[in-house]
Amino acid sequence: MNDLTDTEQRCRELEEECRRLQKINEALMNRVEHCTDGGGSSFALFESNLLLHRQIKEHTSRLESINHDLQHQIVIRKKTENDLKLERDFVGAILDNADVMVAVCNRRGFLVRVNTTFQNVIKHTREELVGRSLSTLFTIPNNYVKARKIFDAVVSGQFPYRWESEWEICPGEKKTISWSTTALLDENEEVQFVISCGIDITEKKV
Repeated sequence: MNDLTDTEQRCRELEEECRRLQKINEALMNRVEHCTDGGGSSFALFESNLLLHRQIKEHTSRLESINHDLQHQIVIRKKTENDLKLERDFVGAILDNADVMVAVCNRRGFLVRVNTTFQNVIKHTREELVGRSLSTLFTIPNNYVKARKIFDAVVSGQFPYRWESEWEICPGEKKTISWSTTALLDENEEVQFVISCGIDITEKKV
C-alpha cells in the first residue's frame, strides 16, 4: 500500500511540475510574439529573442523529461494496483477455502469480512453478516460481554488471544467455538482490524 501511495504522490508532483512549466512556456511564447521594437530589428531584439527561444527549448526539454518520468510512474502504479488485486484475490481464495471460521472486524467492532466456513457454521450469508456489530452476533449476554472484553483488549494491543465461547446459532441450537484472535496493524503500528479464527468444537464438548 505504501508503494501505491508513494507512486500516487510522485504522479501528482510530476503533474504539478508539468502544469507549472507549461505556463512558463506559454508566457515565454507570448513574449516572443510581442517582442518588437516598433517594426525595426536590432541586435538587442535578436539577443532577446535568442534568449527566449533558448529558455523555451530548455523548458520543453524539461517537460519531455517529466512526461517520460510521469509515464513511467503510471506504469509502476498500474503494476502495483494489479499486484495488490492479485494479492487480495489470493488471500480471499485461501480464506474462503479454509476449514476454520474467519471473521474480520474493524476497530469499532463491526464485521467487514467473513469466510465461507464462518457463514456455514452460523447459517447466515455474507450479506447478512457484513456490517453487523458484535452486540448483534452474540445473542447470549454473558458471551457478548466476554467477547467485547477480549475485543477491546486486542484493540489496546493485547494479542494474540485464545478463548472459547458458546454461540446460539438459532433457538435450540448452540455451538461451542474455540477462537484465536489477533490484530492487523497499519503503518503506524496501530490496530486497524481484529481477526478471529474459530473452530467448531461442539462435538468434542459433548
